[in-house]
Amino acid sequence: MAPTLDDIKTVGDLTLFRTGMHYDTVVHCKGVHWTLHKSILSSRCEWFKEKLAAAKPQEGRPAVITIYEFPSDLVNTLLRFIYTAQVWHPCINDHRVVATLYNMSTHFQLPKLGSALVAEMQRRTGVLVSVRRRSGSSGGRLVVPRRFTKKQLDELVEAVRIAYNGDRV
Repeated sequence: MAPTLDDIKTVGDLTLFRTGMHYDTVVHCKGVHWTLHKSILSSRCEWFKEKLAAAKPQEGRPAVITIYEFPSDLVNTLLRFIYTAQVWHPCINDHRVVATLYNMSTHFQLPKLGSALVAEMQRRTGVLVSVRRRSGSSGGRLVVPRRFTKKQLDELVEAVRIAYNGDRV
């Protein structure tokens, strides 16, 4: 089967993410930096759009954004998602990672990341989760299957606790 236009775009954007070719933005987080692209960041993420509009780099110099609030491995996952619309993290099966990434989706104004993470939790646990947000707050409604294992319940309760307490990995 021939690749679709979306497949080609994803591979091209992932290549840009990995190589930083023709970058005009540098993002720093706890000793790690990424060479990225204003057009991609600002067109796909409102938070970056606001930060890049406020940045005043010298002529010919990249804009610089520093992120202090989150671990660099999770920032990498967030940036990769912005470029590819795919969630990837080596510890994606850890509910604490998923909960922190979900909090990051709110902080960085990336509702598509939040939706992708909810879908991943549903796939992994078999627990159906529906999240409704009201302006200025987050709330959720859980619809659970009639039976689920103790492990599934423990994982779900811990993920919700972390998400609501704002704990980080």
